[in-house]
Amino acid sequence: MAEAAPRGISSQTEREAMVSCRSPEEFTYWFSRCCGLLRFTACRMLRSPEKAEAAVENCRRTASRIPRTFDREGAFRSWLLRVLIDEALAILRQDRSRKSGMGAFFHGFRDVHFSNNSEGAAAERGSRQ
Repeated sequence: MAEAAPRGISSQTEREAMVSCRSPEEFTYWFSRCCGLLRFTACRMLRSPEKAEAAVENCRRTASRIPRTFDREGAFRSWLLRVLIDEALAILRQDRSRKSGMGAFFHGFRDVHFSNNSEGAAAERGSRQ
């Protein structure tokens, strides 16, 4: 449910004309209007509701630190979407590095394990011939 417009924003044309996010109340109002799009995009990118919520929360935290004024609501939405995509990509990179880090560990272990067996097997085959 969208929050009420902050004081000073009365008509639809005023909302479309200027988006100011200089106060926390203004930012919260405009962010809440874009939450559905942000959650949908994050879910599509991350394929996990929990990770999507984390990305949206990170996006809110990052975007709220940078007070800005936009010409229209669409510019604000586009900017927020870009911040969200950056946050989602960071989560994907983090997941990939965790998997590759463990994969490298097990990959190295597997190579040592199999290389010892293959050398022993080759030596055993050679002694039979």
